[in-house]
Amino acid sequence: MNAETGETVTASDRGPESERGPGEHPGHDVPWLQILRLHQAVAVRTDRRFGLIEAQDQQSSHWSSLEDFQPGDADGPWPLAASCIRSESFRSAVEEDGGASLFIGGPCLPDWAAEDEAGAAPLQWRPLFYREVRLERVGDRFSMVPRQPGWSVNPQLPRLIERLEVCPDGNLEGLVEALVGTGERQRHPPVPPLDQRILEALSGRIPGIAAELAAQGPPDEAGHRPSPWILFAPDAAESGRTSPLVGEYRQLEALLREDPSDPGGLRVLEDGPAGRGLPAAAVLPLVALSDAQEQAVERVLRGEGLTVIGGPPGTGKSEVIVSLLLNAWVRGRSALVVSVGDRAVDVIRERVGRLEAGFPIAVRAGTGPRQDVSEVLPRILGRADPAASESAADAASLLHQRDALRDERTRLLAALESDLPERIEASGGTVLAAYAESRATRDVLEQQEAALIDEQAELGLASFAPDRVDDALAATRGWLERMAHYRDLVRQDDQRRSDLEQEIRQCRHRRDQALAEAGLSATNDGDWDWLLDESAPVLLEDWESGSVAYLREPLEEVLAPYAWRDAYDRWPSAQAAEDWAAVARSLAEAVRALCRDLSPELERVQEVRRALEKQQVKLRGLGLPEGFDPNTGSIKGWLATHATLQGLARARRDFLPWSPRSRLQSRLRRLERQLLPSLPAAVLNSLGAMDERGRSRLATVLEAAQRSAELSAEWEESQRLIRPLEDRFRSLRGDAAALGLVDAPESVDPDAWIDLAARHEQAAIQADRAAEGWRSRAAKENAQETLRRMASDWGDLVVDVPPLASWCRGPGRAFDATVRALASEPEPSRVIAAREAFSSGTLTRLRRCWERAAEHERSARRLRAELLGLPAPSDRIRAWRGECPEQGLLHLADDRDGWLETDDALSRLDRIADWCFRWRLFQQEDRPLARQRAEGQLRSAIDGLEESLQILPPGPASERLQSLVAAIREDPLRHWPLTALRDAYAAFQPDALQARIESIESALGQRALEYATAERLERLRTDGRVSDVIKALLQAIEHDPGGTGPQPYPDFRALLSVLPIWVATAADLRALPLEPGLFDIVVIDEAPQCTLTSVLPAIYRGRALVVAGDANLLAAVHGMSAGEERALATHLRVEAWLDRLGHSGNDIHRAATSVLKGGREAPILLDEVYRGHPEIVALANRCADRRKLRLPREPSDGNGPGWVRGVRTIVVEGSARPGGDGRSWVNEAEAARAAELIRDLVEEGV
Repeated sequence: MNAETGETVTASDRGPESERGPGEHPGHDVPWLQILRLHQAVAVRTDRRFGLIEAQDQQSSHWSSLEDFQPGDADGPWPLAASCIRSESFRSAVEEDGGASLFIGGPCLPDWAAEDEAGAAPLQWRPLFYREVRLERVGDRFSMVPRQPGWSVNPQLPRLIERLEVCPDGNLEGLVEALVGTGERQRHPPVPPLDQRILEALSGRIPGIAAELAAQGPPDEAGHRPSPWILFAPDAAESGRTSPLVGEYRQLEALLREDPSDPGGLRVLEDGPAGRGLPAAAVLPLVALSDAQEQAVERVLRGEGLTVIGGPPGTGKSEVIVSLLLNAWVRGRSALVVSVGDRAVDVIRERVGRLEAGFPIAVRAGTGPRQDVSEVLPRILGRADPAASESAADAASLLHQRDALRDERTRLLAALESDLPERIEASGGTVLAAYAESRATRDVLEQQEAALIDEQAELGLASFAPDRVDDALAATRGWLERMAHYRDLVRQDDQRRSDLEQEIRQCRHRRDQALAEAGLSATNDGDWDWLLDESAPVLLEDWESGSVAYLREPLEEVLAPYAWRDAYDRWPSAQAAEDWAAVARSLAEAVRALCRDLSPELERVQEVRRALEKQQVKLRGLGLPEGFDPNTGSIKGWLATHATLQGLARARRDFLPWSPRSRLQSRLRRLERQLLPSLPAAVLNSLGAMDERGRSRLATVLEAAQRSAELSAEWEESQRLIRPLEDRFRSLRGDAAALGLVDAPESVDPDAWIDLAARHEQAAIQADRAAEGWRSRAAKENAQETLRRMASDWGDLVVDVPPLASWCRGPGRAFDATVRALASEPEPSRVIAAREAFSSGTLTRLRRCWERAAEHERSARRLRAELLGLPAPSDRIRAWRGECPEQGLLHLADDRDGWLETDDALSRLDRIADWCFRWRLFQQEDRPLARQRAEGQLRSAIDGLEESLQILPPGPASERLQSLVAAIREDPLRHWPLTALRDAYAAFQPDALQARIESIESALGQRALEYATAERLERLRTDGRVSDVIKALLQAIEHDPGGTGPQPYPDFRALLSVLPIWVATAADLRALPLEPGLFDIVVIDEAPQCTLTSVLPAIYRGRALVVAGDANLLAAVHGMSAGEERALATHLRVEAWLDRLGHSGNDIHRAATSVLKGGREAPILLDEVYRGHPEIVALANRCADRRKLRLPREPSDGNGPGWVRGVRTIVVEGSARPGGDGRSWVNEAEAARAAELIRDLVEEGV
């Protein structure tokens, strides 16, 4: 039975090899069906979703929690009650097929999976360990019997341990048994459950793993948590959906079951003879290759079934693959490049894409965003229409170019075999030697000139044109002679300065005398600006005249006391009081006039009101409510009838029914039946029986009600008439409120309003008195304010004019005190004292002395300005230096007295005159002779160039030299392009001719590539089947652009005729048809990282296999222990094939190398490193590669940066610490030193 699918395996399925014992040699016949079943089981168990469950789905048919279940030990078997299987769907499936492949797993831990299609991240779980079991029915229970000899570790656990950077003792095989033993030794009874013992022992064995496992998921959700141990099917995570790789293996199994004799490309992994005697295949130079690389490509092209290419990074394995794909493209052979990672296939796709010329060479297969099928196919169809008219013409043009290149190669080969290189070399040597002599003569001339220019610079004359130094020398000598004149001017300035200082001292003495006379101090630290302030005396005079004029007014009367009452504060001013009195009198007059006009109307209204109130009192006494309506028809009719009856005289026939009285009484009773129910009960009680007396009382009540209604109507009418009167009184009431009188009557009582008018007249009299008091008060306050302001202005003057402060402390002390007293006590006595102070003349005397002192100060300042205007000696020196010629030859450095030392200056001018003489000699004699000699040498070199043109054969090189000679003829004196000339001559050296031949061969290969493109365009135009296939595929992609299944290629082989080169990862192979021999060549890049399980479906699709990679780099990630695989192989009886074709510990590079050891061609080892320094290569030879790696060329000659290269050790003192957020450890000192080293390398251009 298949360990993963549960299918029964028959002997015919296993093949003849399955009958051999475990120790026998497997021979050459590989049981591919069983091998594929083994890898199918590996694919299932190593899939990242194996054992991954969603705990929310507790009723899944693919897994179930085991309630109340704990294994007693780690070995089994374990009894299991049917009720322990929580999922009824899973229990039913188990009971229907008890032999199905099942697994027990635990302890279950959370695993945060990638986002699902809806964008949410579901909480998923997976068991840490698992073991395949079968369920055997034992009565009403089950027995879980192990089907494999030990527990397997979940593939995620090794990755987690690697992330923790922990190295456990030994491998992880048998880890459960070891952990259980550790837990039992460390525990005392009672013994905890098995899952707890495993986790505790694992935490003690691997530091940090407990925290990492706890951080795998969010907080626990009781309803979404599986039991510690679960039972699951292999496809539990996919709920029945098959992973792409498992699907590939199931399809492969079906194909081999149908035809076991056709294992497709898998035959290359069988023992067999090498392809001896195969015809050699020329490798087109589409990519630069070494001999070993070209050998590898040639071996594949000639038809070798299996080729292994090895070598470390940098030896050009990718170049071999690219060259192989391009040569296959040219030859019309199909190829598939496969690797386990996107990076490897993307590199190949990108490098091939660089060589595409409008038509795609390779296409990236797959179902994700990296595939470019949907991009490449429209590009091909887009070239279909132009191909109809251009492909044939393009092919013809390419053939023509090929023939032209072949002809050029023939000419170059002929030249290489003749004496032409020696003749051209001799001619070129003559030309370059003559030009070198000409340049040497010119260089000597330039050196002589440069020496004179340098001497000029040493003299400090670098800024002068050499021919202008003579003129500058003459101007400098004339300027030096004017220095004596300026020294005489300095002596005259000193005499005038002495005279001015004497006059200034006299003016200042007279100023101080005037100030002393006024009583002002002359000591002010030299600041006399206040004395010249013309505004200060003016301000003082203005203040004095204004103050004297005001004091002449009769201020004593104004400042005398006045009558005042608190009631006057009611008005803010005299004008306000007068205005209020006028309004109050006007209001009183208006009230009296209104009362006179409205007195009759008001009296009538009062009478109606009193009658109505009296009648209402009467109604209440009769018991009628106020709202009783007496004007109804029944009441009016009853009153009229009753009045008629009372006025009717009595007669003897009154008892007769038809008598008038009987009829009236009958009518009264009829009306009473209508009237009485509307009367209040109290009224009815007072009426008593409706006899003569009762009706008399009722008549009284109803008549009183009617009278009340009449008075009410009359009152309403009076109210209508009185409303305009109320409006007029309301207006008067508002006027009274505006005057501040709040006691205006609310009624229209004339007496109350007449009383209000009388009060208004009394208030107006008081307002008149208040107005008079306010006028006296305002006059006094204004006088006091004026006096205070006068005193304040004086104080401001004293502050603003500093000398006044000094004067007030001396002669003006009494005057200052008198004026300032006006501010504190502005009364009549103070006014009199102020008048006397002004009349004393003290202030006038101060002002006149001030003006005299100011005039003396102005005179002193005018003299001072003249003194300051005299030039200082330094000014005379600067004026003399200002006359220095613009092109002066002397250094104007300051010395002791500011004048130049005449002897030093004349000595410098003599040295400059000597240099001028030698420069004239060079200009007039030496330069003309040297130039004549250089021109003769230059003509000789040009003649040699002309002779070279006669020797060179026609061609591009001759044309290049011809263009160089033409440019030299236009300007022979400029520097010749020596590098270009040497290159032109060197183009005919043997090495250059050989390089050009190789370049032509490369171009021939490129033309072959272009010719193959043209052929495919022609095929695309003529073969309608290809276009139909492309269009059908495009429609399928547009219908399901994000699909994850295989693309529906209707006729993939027809598509290969146009797109023969495909690249894909092993995970994307499902997008390609699974047919044997579909591709001529299958290339597996980075083979040591590819397990056989991942690439066997790719190998099946090919005819020949190319394996490339470095076995010394990272090994493949297997995800399954060797013991677990051995148990599967034993079950399938293929354990003898594990070393060659197994999964664990194996990869396709190792398997292919093992096959070649059986007598085929040996692996090709690439040992030329293109991306390494010699010392790094040497280190790799010592430490990793037993063979000796080589460099294809010598390293740099040392012209680059002077850095020590290769591998060096730099000791850094530091310590490592754990990184944050679960990241790896960090040594900050080491990182800082590395960053510094990188910066130094970048700065030096390394």
